[in-house]
Amino acid sequence: MSPASPVTPALDGAAVARRFGLGRVRSFAGPVAAGETGEVWRLAAGGRDFAVKRSRSAWAVGLTEERAEVVVRFQQEAARRGVPTPSVHRTTDGAASARFDGLPVRVYGWVELDAPDPGIDPGRVGRLVASVHRAVLPADGPVEPWFTEPLGAARWDELVSGLARAGAPAAAGFAAYRDGLVDLERSYQPSRAVQLCHRDLWADNVLGTADGDLCVIDWDNAGPGDPDQELAFCVAEFARGDVRRARRLVAAYREAGGLGRITAPGDFTMPAAVLGHIAEMWVDRRLAPTALHPVELCDARLTEFLTDPLTPGVVAALVEAVADL
Repeated sequence: MSPASPVTPALDGAAVARRFGLGRVRSFAGPVAAGETGEVWRLAAGGRDFAVKRSRSAWAVGLTEERAEVVVRFQQEAARRGVPTPSVHRTTDGAASARFDGLPVRVYGWVELDAPDPGIDPGRVGRLVASVHRAVLPADGPVEPWFTEPLGAARWDELVSGLARAGAPAAAGFAAYRDGLVDLERSYQPSRAVQLCHRDLWADNVLGTADGDLCVIDWDNAGPGDPDQELAFCVAEFARGDVRRARRLVAAYREAGGLGRITAPGDFTMPAAVLGHIAEMWVDRRLAPTALHPVELCDARLTEFLTDPLTPGVVAALVEAVADL
């Protein structure tokens, strides 16, 4: 996404600094990071550096101030429990975010972050996720379908046939993967012990820092979830199909007091459901491309989905590797 995109009007650094009481602006650079869901600027003001995040995802834009406050309290409780995460800065009237041009803007302390790396030490990831799960705050509602519901065989058939009609490069891969996707959905199970969870612990959001630590960012998606299933989410992301990495991650998690356990394929409901819904979203975009989601981008995302896929066989091997921990 280009910083000059017409859907992302310029952000006024001085206005942000005033709204958040950050002091006199020395520099405002960026976006230094930009993606489909928003942008991040680097703001130097009042003798400190800040990350200014503007969100464009429907999820973030639809957050009420009350819901945003729940997310911030969770992030701050996790920090109190030892989770390295950027400091949260509030507006001058104490709000967790402010709106500029109708889009939510949040301000955090600046942290120098490494590039995403799903191959980082799984033991460190396990200990970090244990700390997140020890920040027990009650769920503020039910777990949303995005994290729990299957697409169903009929919907997968629609997606596969749509890709074939469009001549998409990923069509053959999705056709070959279709039966496994449907079989995996049959293992889904309801969430058990529900509490606030991060729910977005991809490698993009668990990053190394300049001082050699790990840092958890992007808490906007936090909400009700099952620690068992979020642990499986992290295993799926940071171990992929490597059972040795999976065992190291879960062993470190359990030793650090993590509350979750993986004992059955149904514990992988969260990662499987999220991946399924993401795939559905990108197929729909591929069948009706736009300037923001052109064919080339959709094809790249769909090809990525087929790389290291979460299949029933992979899930079974991962469960067998960690169920005794």
